[in-house]
Amino acid sequence: MATSIAGQTPNLEGAMTRGTNNVVNVASRFIHDGNIDPVAYWELEETSGTRADSANSNDFTDVNNVGSRAGVVGTAADFNGTDQLLIVNTSDVLFFGNSPFTYSVWFNLDALPGGGTSAVILRNKKANNSVGDNCSVSVSDAGDLTFQTWAQSGSFLTFNGFQTVIPGTWYHCVFRKTNASQWDCFVNGVNVATSTQTRSFTYTSVIQGISIGADDQGSNGQNSFTDGLIDEVAVFSTALSDADITSLYNGGAGRTYADTLANNIGTGNTLIVSRREPIAATAAITYADAYASAAASATSLTFSHTTSGSDRLLGVGFTVYGGPTDRVTSVTYNGVALTEINQITEPLNGAITHFYTLANPALGANDIVITLSSSALIEASSVSVQNATSPVLQASDTSNLIVADTSVSATVTTTTANAIVIGYVNNVNNTTYSAFGSGMNVAQTDNYTAFFLDPEATAGSKTASAATASAVRHTMCIAAYNT
Repeated sequence: MATSIAGQTPNLEGAMTRGTNNVVNVASRFIHDGNIDPVAYWELEETSGTRADSANSNDFTDVNNVGSRAGVVGTAADFNGTDQLLIVNTSDVLFFGNSPFTYSVWFNLDALPGGGTSAVILRNKKANNSVGDNCSVSVSDAGDLTFQTWAQSGSFLTFNGFQTVIPGTWYHCVFRKTNASQWDCFVNGVNVATSTQTRSFTYTSVIQGISIGADDQGSNGQNSFTDGLIDEVAVFSTALSDADITSLYNGGAGRTYADTLANNIGTGNTLIVSRREPIAATAAITYADAYASAAASATSLTFSHTTSGSDRLLGVGFTVYGGPTDRVTSVTYNGVALTEINQITEPLNGAITHFYTLANPALGANDIVITLSSSALIEASSVSVQNATSPVLQASDTSNLIVADTSVSATVTTTTANAIVIGYVNNVNNTTYSAFGSGMNVAQTDNYTAFFLDPEATAGSKTASAATASAVRHTMCIAAYNT
């Protein structure tokens, strides 16, 4: 049965009973065009044991009692990072050879894998133990999200360097193959990597099927265990369009509600369809950081900062010592000038603290260059966030403690939900900051550090604070941006 909802033709999954004057409830968790039904879909709503395939009969087998916790929608499978995984040793129905396919999966790590290892989120393999054709999504010990395919006819094809995974954050990953020479990777609805290199699958021996939470290598055992949550895994036997993938991402961040629809379901009956609303989602804000200092007086300071993801915002804070004269002539990232948001002078010794930002900075590892008109000591720290969609400055604030104290704070008032607050704090006494306010993410615990605050669902007053073990004089600059 299919019923038009807001221009879509969803498949309505669930039981209904015809009759007279009844209210019929049909659950439709997975809204998708009728032409692109998944060949396998694991909602992972079960709290233990076998995880059912809602689309077909490719149920996951539980290895070592995989748990459950709240997921991106409903319940997710919870893996311990030691010995747990879910596997389905299946027929060719889930291995498409050189035909198109799309894999979709949500994950949220509790911790990155140990040194020198990786965490396999999903792997589909047609192989004899560790050798054969396969595709995977994994995370390295450094947090590098990696998509990879291996074809015996052409070795590895690896996509990485575009997303640093932050534990505690949900990510939606889609691996799409249009043909043997068109591969695309999507993270949170955005195409982050593509390749036209040819990888043709030729292996015809043992089929090991799909595993999530670890790499299943048949009689060679399992490895690369995931510590965290995996949810809403779907496999399509077609290359989904970019719009379809965006819809999948938005659906995962959606909510359920009821539509009352007219339908030929019996005299006087009412059909209630509970479905995910494909609303525009706010992607999780993640960050990267760096810091540097000039050990001796210089007219410039250069240090590298690596950005990743999309919709980026870069903040650079620094303190220039040696008197109250403003010596700064430029601050650039990859040669592009940043904008000064605020500055504040420490009145007793004349050190000036500056805070600069740049929306949509260049992607990857690039140099931050601070240039002065005359030599001075410089301490600098930077922070970048991603998924800061079209950031616009809302408010800024500074704090300057002339009298020594063990803490400092500054406050801004945001005007939209999920606003980003970034900033920089310094003390001239070379005293390490030992504590920071709730929700603050910092570059390093030194006497100078850039930071950002976790976004909050509501607008209003937001405060950043930092503390030292002994009383010192502090300066702090902060700024709030919409997302």
